Amino acid sequence: MTRLNETKPLINAVRLATASVFVEGPPSVLPAAKRVEEGLVLFHTAMTAVATGTAGTGDDTVAGYLAICGRQRVGVRTALMDFASAARGVLDGDSSQELSTELPPAQDCTEELSWLLDGMEEALGLQRSQLDADVTLSEHGLDSLTALHLGHHLRQRHGLVMEESWFLGMGDQTVRQVAGHIAKLRASGS
Repeated sequence: MTRLNETKPLINAVRLATASVFVEGPPSVLPAAKRVEEGLVLFHTAMTAVATGTAGTGDDTVAGYLAICGRQRVGVRTALMDFASAARGVLDGDSSQELSTELPPAQDCTEELSWLLDGMEEALGLQRSQLDADVTLSEHGLDSLTALHLGHHLRQRHGLVMEESWFLGMGDQTVRQVAGHIAKLRASGS
């Protein structure tokens, strides 16, 4: 925990740098910058959950969180490379470096909505009656730790391999819209 606590100022420095990129940088570097920040936050959150025992005590739960750490570690490295590539493209005057972040159009899907609400109930510690499918993930209180719990729940119970950072990026979407995106991704085999 001491080493994890020592990294907090570094993560905050990345957050400040990302904010600067969002204010001053060209649009083509924004998605990669956001993925770097989200990946670092999720990696730190997952490591902290394992170190403090808040990830749970079961072998499969701890192993799941360690797997999340491994994926985030690789994801951060990839995001850093994408950011460097996009930044180099801008510096070289190449506007074709624009990264696509477009998601498929949202659609309602009962099965995915039920799975998502179950996961949110568990991750947020709320009763189903407290969740509203037409309220955004952020308004329900989704943060990096609950994104980890939600991703782990969907992977364990339904075999959905969803990157936890994806849920953070969906924070401004309603639960119903996110379920629609999941349905589209499943239908396309993504």
